[in-house]
Amino acid sequence: MYQICENRCAMAGKLYPKNHQLAVVLAVKDTHSNIEEGASASVQPTRILPVWQSDSLTTILHGLDKMVLAQAQHHKTKSVNDNVYGCFKSSHGHTKGINGVPRNLHTNCYSNAWRNWLCKFKQDTVSQVPPFNIEDLAKGMESLVTLNPQSGPGPTGSAPNLAPAPQASPANPQTGGQPGPSGTISMHVD
Repeated sequence: MYQICENRCAMAGKLYPKNHQLAVVLAVKDTHSNIEEGASASVQPTRILPVWQSDSLTTILHGLDKMVLAQAQHHKTKSVNDNVYGCFKSSHGHTKGINGVPRNLHTNCYSNAWRNWLCKFKQDTVSQVPPFNIEDLAKGMESLVTLNPQSGPGPTGSAPNLAPAPQASPANPQTGGQPGPSGTISMHVD
């Protein structure tokens, strides 16, 4: 897990050299997912995602992992990365209250559902640090590591259908229904 933390910090330093808030979050070792070893050598480890972690923080961490894997060039580095990052499955870890939860991260690094479950005193005990632009960073990270739909002509030579289909106007505006095969007005269901 230490290697994953170091790799994420190094990659974030390359991408966001002046984002000190993200650097502070990544420097806390409890921010990163726990890895549980497999039952035997042939079983890959399981990644345990903390229940307190926000979706935006999870997106950033996994995006940094994807970038680390993509930049590996040497075959031994790729082999080591496959062992370190090659998780068989992910599951959500459970915490009892605020035990084991890193303290004093920005409030939007914590899951809203988890924070709302806590009483006000525990919310303040965990963190009173104001939020930062982690949602914007997560959206930017997601756009960097995922494929975007093509904005040009598709394989048929026409523009892709990215807009929702226009709604047909009802034949009878008083009832709002369309005439069915029998000629009667049918009920319109979305």
